[in-house]
Amino acid sequence: MANNLFDNNSLSSEFFYIEMKEVTQNGKVWDDSGSGADKNIAVWRVDPSPGFYSLGHYATLFHDFDPNRGQNAPVAITLKPKPGYEYLLQAPIGFDKIWDDAGSGGNNDCNIWRMKCPDGYVAMGDIVSQDGNNPDIGSVRCIKKSAVNALGETVQLVANADYIDFAAKGASEPKPFWDDSGSGAKKDVSIWLLKASGSASAKNQVYLSTGTFKAGKFHHILPADNAYALVLNFPQNDIMEKVEMSTKKVKLKGNMAPTEEEMKASEIVQEYFVPFFAVQDPDYKNPLEQFRVSPYYKIRRITRYEVIDSYEPVNTETKQFSVMIGKNEESNYNNEIGVTLGVSVTAGGKAGVPLVAEGEVSVTASIEASYSHSWGGATSNYEERTFMYPQTVTGGCFGVLFQAKSTYTIYRTDGTPLGSPVKVNINEFYTDEWKPASLTPAATSTPAAEGNTVKTVSVNTITFTIEAPVGKTIILEGRLEIRDGQLTSMPSVTTVPASITTPAPTLVPVGKTMVFDASTPPMIVNNKLSRSYTKEAWIKIAADNTGGNNIISGGVSGFHAFWINNRKVCSGHNDVWDAVKCEDAVSEGWEHYAVTYDADTQEMKLYKNGKLVSSAKDVPAYGGGNFVQLARWSNSGGDGNIFKGEMAEVRIWNSALTAEQIAAQMNVAMPKATKGLIARYPDA
Repeated sequence: MANNLFDNNSLSSEFFYIEMKEVTQNGKVWDDSGSGADKNIAVWRVDPSPGFYSLGHYATLFHDFDPNRGQNAPVAITLKPKPGYEYLLQAPIGFDKIWDDAGSGGNNDCNIWRMKCPDGYVAMGDIVSQDGNNPDIGSVRCIKKSAVNALGETVQLVANADYIDFAAKGASEPKPFWDDSGSGAKKDVSIWLLKASGSASAKNQVYLSTGTFKAGKFHHILPADNAYALVLNFPQNDIMEKVEMSTKKVKLKGNMAPTEEEMKASEIVQEYFVPFFAVQDPDYKNPLEQFRVSPYYKIRRITRYEVIDSYEPVNTETKQFSVMIGKNEESNYNNEIGVTLGVSVTAGGKAGVPLVAEGEVSVTASIEASYSHSWGGATSNYEERTFMYPQTVTGGCFGVLFQAKSTYTIYRTDGTPLGSPVKVNINEFYTDEWKPASLTPAATSTPAAEGNTVKTVSVNTITFTIEAPVGKTIILEGRLEIRDGQLTSMPSVTTVPASITTPAPTLVPVGKTMVFDASTPPMIVNNKLSRSYTKEAWIKIAADNTGGNNIISGGVSGFHAFWINNRKVCSGHNDVWDAVKCEDAVSEGWEHYAVTYDADTQEMKLYKNGKLVSSAKDVPAYGGGNFVQLARWSNSGGDGNIFKGEMAEVRIWNSALTAEQIAAQMNVAMPKATKGLIARYPDA
């Protein structure tokens, strides 16, 4: 499995590159010096790396940093959208003033603003300026509530969060992080920090409080605005997934167990990558240091067969083998493998802050995580248990019972291992027997037709050699029969002139067809196109149709097109609409075309009737959104290049299918519920 958790020199989720950035002293926006407030406060902004954005400003209960006194710099989560997902972060369209410090007598003016976001977007935090006019937004952005993932599913980018209550246990009213009591300002204000609440809704998600704050207009009443946590979607990693071992079975070569070298040949190595949030690593003092040194971890799984028992019985009998699956001390499994579930992390300070006595904060609370990953089911599925495994064994043979076992080792980014390997016994077994020559039946065979040969190399393997004279075609007539490992009959062989050929079948689609013309209503699939995809369709257009005909395309909300231009099928992204093109003109009959795009390799391929006809590398991901529709292209001036003709079995998949898959499925009607199928038309 490729490491798509870390690319572009950044930690990477499905939609964003991620950087944890420490605020510098130069990032101070305002402090309340001279105001007379009961407690100090300062507000800070972060300076993100190029292309990255923050989601608000950050507050501390001190004016300057002093790590020796626990006055640590805030740590910010900054995001950079991946190509094609730039629309997920947008600048605010305006601001609402929450408070100003008029009447406080502070040395610096303060204005607290709430961002007004476009429809479908939210503000994760408030911002501050000394200027009473609309503030400079700088690198702060609103974030879209949801996006469509690579599987074509709509997933949340934000989740409801809670405001942190710093009141002592049993207090009658909530207590904010800071309020302006004692400042003399004409209006009251309170500053509230946020925390992620609940568990992640999917197994590949992390909930994070971004370290920002929101302001309230009263001292002891929570802000009226909703609190949000950031939802980061990481690649699905099921470290307990089933491993296909059928091709790795070890065969006995004699009356002894296989050598270590023979067993090693059965190994299958898999690698899974997880973000640093998921790993408890005692080498690092805090998550910020851990992020800087080891932003991701690699779990290497080696699965192989091992000998768990052997036998050499005198007579054929049924033997009961004692078999164990799972592992010892299952309750400690996650700790042993180094992966933590449901962890709560605070960067820039100690884990658990700010939940300290009497609600006072001595170090900066910046990031809280609630993490769920898909190996959470390990306890129920892989607890240790022993059972009896019955197996018939043959007298006079030497046999071995093999079991598949997986060994897991976790590695830091620099390749150093963390902890000791953990071994899990898999519920997959087989037996193999070696038979002495005295027990092996003699091989027999039936001769083939004259001029051809049959040879038997074992009781179970028969090899035919049929010679075709030059200029002749071979026709086999009859049946091939093998009974009890012996060849009993075979087809007769006839040679005929090679000029006798079978006409090629006429290409026709399966299922119902759809007719399109200028009057056909738009057939919108909606915002479902994944980053990697396959688009395919059977098409038929008239001989005089030489214009542009969109098959499966987008528009201003999705810069991707699969279309016909002057009777040649093309596909592309972002104004390069012929990145791949079939040089053969479309015929007047039915033809099947498919285009695939792999977002990881940036390779696009075009197929005609199941065969590759064009490919291109370094094709950037499509921009503008993931809107997709049939038979037209939509822009601000209306719809263009409308398809005029017939289509059938129009399908959109959430991955780049292989040539073999396309060829095998093009003549088969696929149910709508087929795994990976985003859309299929016609529906019936």
